[in-house]
Amino acid sequence: MINLEKLKLYYKLMRIDKPIGFYLLFWPVLWAFLVSTSGAPNLYYLLIFFFGVIATRSAGCIINDFFDQEIDSKVKRTKDRVLASKLISNEEALIIFSLLIIFCFILLMMLGLKIIMFAFFSLLLLIIYPLSKRYFKLPQLILGFAFGSSIPMIFILEKNVIDINCIMLYIITIAWAVVYDTYY
Repeated sequence: MINLEKLKLYYKLMRIDKPIGFYLLFWPVLWAFLVSTSGAPNLYYLLIFFFGVIATRSAGCIINDFFDQEIDSKVKRTKDRVLASKLISNEEALIIFSLLIIFCFILLMMLGLKIIMFAFFSLLLLIIYPLSKRYFKLPQLILGFAFGSSIPMIFILEKNVIDINCIMLYIITIAWAVVYDTYY
């Protein structure tokens, strides 16, 4: 029998109840599709990235909370997060994280080897970001690299090239993420 209370906790762990993060992560994806295709994206690719954004952001929230749970338990704004409040175990969180990463990999297999290689860079950024907050003066820069990491993938899919538009969009996305996350 499915435990509905556990499912609600997993839902909160993935922050599905706070969709603004999905929107913020999807904006660079949408920008890249619109720029790389002059406004006519491949809907198949767009749909894959849509589901990938949901899974990636959810995985990012989990790994962030996993690394930050001791700190989160001492901060008023974050003390009620499910890992900080010990409502689920670390093992459960890592299993859900792993399942989300496997789902992302399945999506990536639909896009080809070149894209999978770029995705490993994105996964590395996803894991490094929560740790960078402890050792790096501007962790928002790592977040910006992570948020924009879909941009070269999309350009390769749609144009088979990383051009100046791709590079400029990536740089702008990094700056955008640094600004909004610093403000947040």
